[in-house]
Amino acid sequence: MRRTAAAAALAGALLCWAGPAFAQEGVGLGLDLEHLGLVRKAKKDARRSPPMALAVESVFGPEFWTKVGVSSAGPTADLSRMVREGCYKLEILQLLMMSAESGRGLDAVLERRKKRAKLPAMAADLGLDYARLYEGALAVSEIVDREYLPRHPERRARKGRE
Repeated sequence: MRRTAAAAALAGALLCWAGPAFAQEGVGLGLDLEHLGLVRKAKKDARRSPPMALAVESVFGPEFWTKVGVSSAGPTADLSRMVREGCYKLEILQLLMMSAESGRGLDAVLERRKKRAKLPAMAADLGLDYARLYEGALAVSEIVDREYLPRHPERRARKGRE
């Protein structure tokens, strides 16, 4: 009886401690929380990030992402959102560099871009040299294409068997 009471107390303590960790896969105890119905099932498309977003995230270190001020979801989520909104790779790199060099957050720079501001005008308003910024973005783009994009191949959905 004492063992079951102790086990129940331990299980209760673990659940209280692991409460914020319910969003993770298992709590380190080998539990499949999704199978138990404790975690919402995410759509498969929401979990997939474009290979370009993964590659660009790999290029820059954590200090850069902190300086740019990405959301709490992380750089991959922000980059994936930008790709889905229609930004292309060179544009994303230019916006990231503008944000880092100007000290303004990525959201502030993106807001101006969403209002159809031109990149050279944005750079001038932030006191940045657009030609140097463009050349830097081209150099990073070459590194992304050569080194990091091959590490993240595009996944394609399997075709149904007929």
